[in-house]
Amino acid sequence: MSEPKLTLDALFCQQRLQTKSMNVWHWLVFILYFPVGCLLAVLRFALVFVVAIMAPEKHRYQIFRYIGGLRCKTTSTLDLPKNGALIVANHSNYLDPIVTNAVLGKRQHLGTVIWHGVNFFSRVICRPTVSVVDQGGNRGFLKELYKANEHHNMIVFPEGAVTDGITGLLQFQRSVFHLRKDIYLVGIKYRRALPFLQGRAMSRMMGIEVLVDLFQPWIDVELIPLGKLQRELYASPQEEADAAQRIIADALGLKASRWSKHDRHKCLFPE
Repeated sequence: MSEPKLTLDALFCQQRLQTKSMNVWHWLVFILYFPVGCLLAVLRFALVFVVAIMAPEKHRYQIFRYIGGLRCKTTSTLDLPKNGALIVANHSNYLDPIVTNAVLGKRQHLGTVIWHGVNFFSRVICRPTVSVVDQGGNRGFLKELYKANEHHNMIVFPEGAVTDGITGLLQFQRSVFHLRKDIYLVGIKYRRALPFLQGRAMSRMMGIEVLVDLFQPWIDVELIPLGKLQRELYASPQEEADAAQRIIADALGLKASRWSKHDRHKCLFPE
């Protein structure tokens, strides 16, 4: 359960450049690298779109990782069926779909469930995608997900929005836990070459935040496979969602908060 003192702001970095933690050496490296990083970010972003159109589906994400400088490491792997399974993970970056399939023992492409509408970037890079409708359309969403799951294993980020992965996780949404599918849990942790710089999850322009990470010379990504979720016969979908959140949060050393994507949305888009 969450701690009462955990505020919503504590889940998010307030600025991209962590100036308070930077020393003279950090500033020198940053200033000298800045023009190179800007060029690298733009080139990577453009190359990813070209590869997304041309590369075979099976190898698409692996090529993306090479282009983006994403160095994935995992202590073990997950063995999934050919299709019909869901991978549930924390969501701290728009690059998460690209790195997740590196945890698989046998290479395969994964479809992606997206909560906040399928933007152009996601539609091209992460296809096939399934979009969640928050109100009044979950039956249609689950039907679409079930159909997509017949041909692809699917990645699900049930927080429904990104956090910075520094303190805690948003509450997992229960929608996908209505499906009696095999669910495999994965924790994702990023270690940036320039640790004083990272994109902000509390941002209205997530495309810019992706460029901030593509600016990095490289990023080490730790994937923590946590096995299959043991589903209880009489547990409610929300109880199972909460159990999955706690398992992933514990593996990452984070807190399982009760703050939701709706709270983040209200903070990001105040009325």
